[in-house]
Amino acid sequence: MAEKFRLRSNLLLAVGGAALFAGAAAFLAIRAGSFDGDGAAAGTRLGLIDDNRVAIGEPAPGFALASVRTESEVLHLSDFRGKAVVVNFYASWCGPCRQELPDFEAVSRDLAAEVAFIAVNVQESRADALGILDETGATFPAVLDTDGEVARRYGLRGMPSTYLLDADGVVRKFGPGALDAETLRTELREIIDSAE
Repeated sequence: MAEKFRLRSNLLLAVGGAALFAGAAAFLAIRAGSFDGDGAAAGTRLGLIDDNRVAIGEPAPGFALASVRTESEVLHLSDFRGKAVVVNFYASWCGPCRQELPDFEAVSRDLAAEVAFIAVNVQESRADALGILDETGATFPAVLDTDGEVARRYGLRGMPSTYLLDADGVVRKFGPGALDAETLRTELREIIDSAE
């Protein structure tokens, strides 16, 4: 009888320990960001991927952020390697953002074979982030920087701010303020042509 009791209590301890371990692992995974807001495994940590700082001639800080348009989709900056990349920080309350987004859309269509665009919405709801894109006709990829971690690492000083990367993900130009189509096209042509 004592032997049966000992076996049963050892089994209960083993099962309880495994459950405790699984619970702790799930808690740590949630804190690390490897689960999305609905508790489902997203397969990646959202936010910054590395510790790079923004500097001309240095690789841009990598990030993985949820798509504005498709909740379950996560876009990585590295997904756009092989083309020059325009990283544009925007918000729905920003008048200059509203002005420049149609120009960015026009340039993104004109240079689609050579340039990728990604818009990063800073600390707004999905509805607000999507609303301005729909209103301005911007169709290029957009992501949500919900806690502003990526914007802080990029040293955001004003809205909008734009970062131009070469095909290897290296920062070539950046700065705050709205850009018109002609200026953006000229800046991008310089980056593309210097790589050839």
